[in-house]
Amino acid sequence: MREHIWWAEQPGKGVRFDWGMHGAVRLADPDGCLVVVDVLSFSTTVSVAAQLGTRIHPCAPGDEIAAAYARRGGAKLAVPRHDLTLKAPWPLSPAGLRIAPPTARLVLPCPDGSAIAALAATTGTTVVAACLRTVEAVGSWLISQGYGTSARPVTAIAAGEHWPGGSLRPATEDLLGAGALIAELAAPGMGTQPDPLPLETRCRRGGRGFGAAKCSSCAGRRGPIRYGDQNCSGSDPPTSAASSASPKMSAATVGANPGGLHPGPACSARSRPGRRAPRRRPAA
Repeated sequence: MREHIWWAEQPGKGVRFDWGMHGAVRLADPDGCLVVVDVLSFSTTVSVAAQLGTRIHPCAPGDEIAAAYARRGGAKLAVPRHDLTLKAPWPLSPAGLRIAPPTARLVLPCPDGSAIAALAATTGTTVVAACLRTVEAVGSWLISQGYGTSARPVTAIAAGEHWPGGSLRPATEDLLGAGALIAELAAPGMGTQPDPLPLETRCRRGGRGFGAAKCSSCAGRRGPIRYGDQNCSGSDPPTSAASSASPKMSAATVGANPGGLHPGPACSARSRPGRRAPRRRPAA
């Protein structure tokens, strides 16, 4: 049973961020969408596979486990570069996959992003892969599906890597990819809606209680109200109306797909319609 740490779960946020497997397990929401960002190279390989019309089945690494999974699903198995043969010509890298023979289904047993995606899919959340070349397409798809509210949150997971001892090794490229995706969602205002928690709860949950955003016992105090403050009852009627919950968008919920990541708008490399090109300054 995992320890309950409310601030790590980022409650009331429409867009969330965390690292690695532990972050994915903690923030996976059946009503939301979890985006795995593993730029080098799971997510980029998924984008290439989508362009080629290949359905990807994420899987944790392990020769026997991955091979058995591929046989059960009637899929081909991607292997490390040094294990490529005429019978197994499908590599884990995006560049190698471009020149490999076409296949309808492919199991990717990558140690980071693929393992995170496979485990997250078992929680019932929708799982999407994003990389630097697809952040605009993924962001546009998430918005069109109604994700990005506290009721249907988007969780961006930077996969990172692992040190020999098994601890997380943050990866700059994954942080940049996750940040680029969050920026795409922030541009139209996703994840910036008012906190739907009642005001008296907000006093005790995060130091955001200024002015009217306080319960009656804190209304005369200045500065932030810290969680667990003995002077904050957190139970008196608020002095102003509580923040309204973010309205749910009418788009249908996309169910989880444990069977694999498949080609679609969230995986294709295309620009969001109506996006203006940046202005260029005139030459001096």
